[in-house]
Order: sequence, then C-alpha cells, then structure tokens
Amino acid sequence: MFQFTRFLYEKEEVELSLLICLLHKKESALFWGYELYYSGFQEDLIKLIWKIYYHFYAVLNLSFESYLAINLKDLNEDKLARVLMNLTYRKWTFDVFILKNICTINNYNLNKSLEKKKYMDVCGNILYKNKPKTLSRLCDYFKRDIDKEQSKYTKSISIQNGISSEIKLLVYFINYLAVDINYELGKNLFIQVNNEDYNKYSNIYVNLNQRGNSSKYPLLPILASREILEKGRQETIEKGINLFNLKRDKMNLNDACWNHWEYYAFNTPIWNKRITDLDGIRDEVKKVIIFPDDDKIDAFYDNYGYEPDEQPRFVHDKSNLELDIQDWYAFYNDNSIVNFKKNIFNNINKLPF
Repeated sequence: MFQFTRFLYEKEEVELSLLICLLHKKESALFWGYELYYSGFQEDLIKLIWKIYYHFYAVLNLSFESYLAINLKDLNEDKLARVLMNLTYRKWTFDVFILKNICTINNYNLNKSLEKKKYMDVCGNILYKNKPKTLSRLCDYFKRDIDKEQSKYTKSISIQNGISSEIKLLVYFINYLAVDINYELGKNLFIQVNNEDYNKYSNIYVNLNQRGNSSKYPLLPILASREILEKGRQETIEKGINLFNLKRDKMNLNDACWNHWEYYAFNTPIWNKRITDLDGIRDEVKKVIIFPDDDKIDAFYDNYGYEPDEQPRFVHDKSNLELDIQDWYAFYNDNSIVNFKKNIFNNINKLPF
C-alpha cells in the first residue's frame, strides 16, 4: 500500500531518493531526510540511515559507526543534519549491497576460497554459513590482530540497530580486502552544520488571516492550504530510484495521489494526528476518509486541503515524475572492491532495498 508523507510524496520513494542523493553527494539529501523526519518517521529514519551506512559506507568508514551511534540516539533536527551532511561527503562502495542481493548459499570451504581468491564465494559463506570462528580465519588470512578485531566486532554487534551480524562481518571482510589491495579509505573528517542548513525544511502551515492589504484580493488568506505543496515540495524524486522495486510498478500512483491521497496519508503519523483529531476514519472500500460532520470536513480542508490533483505540472512532477530505465552496471562501475563480472548485471532489472 502507498504511504504518503507530509508533502504527499510516496514514503518508499523518499527513502530511496535520500539514498541516491547521498551516494551522488547531493546536499538535497537533507530535504529527503527532513521529509521523513517531519512526517513523523523518526524511528524508521534511524533504521534507514543505519541500513544505508552498513550497505554502502561502513566498508570505507568503519570508525564512523561510533559517530552514528552517538548522533542517532535521541535524534533531533541538528543531529540529523550532522549525520546526513557527513555521509554526503564520505566515500562509499557498492559491494555489501550487491553481494547481499546476488550471493547464494554455497558449500565452499572458507579457507580454500580465500586461498584461491574466490571472494564472492567467501561472501556467500559469510552471509549463509557464518560461524564463531569465521572472523578468526579472516584475521589469520589478512594478518590482523584477532583480539583487537574481535573487540571491535563485538562492540559493533552490541549496537542494536536491526543489522544482522552477517552483514557486519561482511563489512569487516571487504574492509580487510580494501586495505590489502591499497584501496583508498574514507578520511576521518567531520563536517559542522548550522541551523540555517535545515530550518528551511520545517513544516509549513496555512495562514488563514485575510491578506487585507491587497486591493485586488483582500479577502484571500495569506497562505491557503492549496498553496502548501508548491512551497513545500523543494525537490524532485531521484530518477535513480527506478533501480529498485517500487510500489508504483504494481499500483497507480497518479490515481492514489489525485483521488485517494487522504486515505494513503492516514498511516503517516503527522497526517494520522490531523485526521483523528477531527474524528476522521478510513473507509477501506472507497479508500477515502470520512468525517462525522460538515464542520470537521471544513476544518480539515481549510487547513490541509492540499489539492494535489489541481497543482501545476511542475509541482505534480516533483512527486509523480515518470521514471527512466536505469542501469545497475553503470551505477556499480568504479564503486566496488570485489571484482564482479559484468554479466552478473545483465540478469538484474530491479532489486529490493
């Protein structure tokens, strides 16, 4: 089911736009982060950032884990800006994400796979046959201090962030491999942010006071609810999200946004409060929201009648833009440590995240 955010973007597409912007080093990542934050998805956002970190950044930025653990605890606007801006400027690698999706269960011996440098087999072994001694074998192969590495890995495992121990161990393996082949790691620098970097992404509310000083339209409100989307939608969803499985592939996003947006916004915390404060309930058959009387209908639409079906084309396209076909191989190229064969990507259309 679709789930619309505060400015009626589809939540899944906001999450993926955040990922794409981070990887492409776009400061617009801040907008997508705050779109989730102010929609009430703080806990989901924390889980998403951890997932992005381990799947793309951790291999080249192992020490950044501690920074994240501190700043994602009791997340607020300032901490979120710091986390996203620091991720934006860090090196990343494609390996963990793609290996998680293409590796299969295998019966290969870990030591023999290491000796023959069959690293994809090693990754499959780590993901599906992870044993207590696996880290020790990796340390022995890469000549690492097992006690030191075990201490770091144990600390990582102790961070309860929904990421499996197998993924974390895969991160360690590819990090060892990167160091072994002299792959450049991320620099341990931290960027400071100011509140002006993120204040512009705060919620926008109607102002129903009459303009008054306008001789042409004196009775119009200063900011009507139908004007909110044009002011609030500061960014367009990233075309690169089409690399992933999307709800719009199976459902009609335009119909949902134009004709049933209240229904699909109901499970978003900010909208749920707005609707239930006025005693609104969902009609699961007609996919609409029902209010008990005309006064509450008027109160809701005076304040939140965003009218997505009446917006200019450029406003509509910021959330419902038609997406081009994307190429996984082009996305992966020059951002990987494990040497993947190109034909692997010939069989990949879209992947889950």
